[in-house]
Amino acid sequence: MRILTYNCCALPLLTGDIGRRLTLAAESILGLDPELILLQEIFLTEQFAAVRSGLPRWPHAAWERRSFSRVAGGLCLLSKRPIRRWGFVSFAVQGPAWRFSALTRLSPKGFLWAEFEAPAVLVVHTHLVADYRIGLEGRNPYPQAQAAQLGQIEAHLRPHGGAAPMVVAGDLNMKPDAPALRRFLDILRLSDAMGQAAPPSVIEEPYYRLPFFGAPNRRFDYVLFRGLADRATAEYVLRERPLTRGGRGITLSDHLGVLAELHEQPSRRRS
Repeated sequence: MRILTYNCCALPLLTGDIGRRLTLAAESILGLDPELILLQEIFLTEQFAAVRSGLPRWPHAAWERRSFSRVAGGLCLLSKRPIRRWGFVSFAVQGPAWRFSALTRLSPKGFLWAEFEAPAVLVVHTHLVADYRIGLEGRNPYPQAQAAQLGQIEAHLRPHGGAAPMVVAGDLNMKPDAPALRRFLDILRLSDAMGQAAPPSVIEEPYYRLPFFGAPNRRFDYVLFRGLADRATAEYVLRERPLTRGGRGITLSDHLGVLAELHEQPSRRRS
């Protein structure tokens, strides 16, 4: 199973060239040819329609429409395989309702879950709250909010049993050594397709330097799995710099994509 997770950075009004960047990203994804595409920060239905029109080989989709043409959580999933069931769950904890965290109220965060057959696997796609503590003195409330969001995902997955095949992927806004993330991996017995140590997936790109952006040179993007593979390989993709500003090339997003290949266990391979 080949899985791509990618934060598209399609924030209306706050980032530019969105239509062009999404078109070019779809063209690049066509060449990568994953079975499953997990996209974050697709906030408007028209953005999702533009991406989907450029990816016709992925006919099955999971996403939820909200009022004012919003995409729930900014999350969408595209698949070559049929989806048996799916749903979206909003996080009970959205982070502090002040400073830049208030932006999450425009598109409340949560997670998409989707069940697949042949092979049977449960996929959770999410984008946790970021750490917006720039200029914030004293106690940092964001790790607690992130831990609560992971805890809600854990509670959703726990009834599926300790050995059920599953994938958890997306922009977790946590470094690999974050205590809440290590606990989450241990409890659910998940493996990281890239291993604990990996180069940063967030790009230090001035074009995307928003006022609340404070996490260059960190790894936030993950494909976590269990019960599907005895080994996995993963690489960063969508590194292209096809746009130009001031005579220099710029990337399609402030994140790199993670393309993971889960090499299915022989006992699980389809005949």
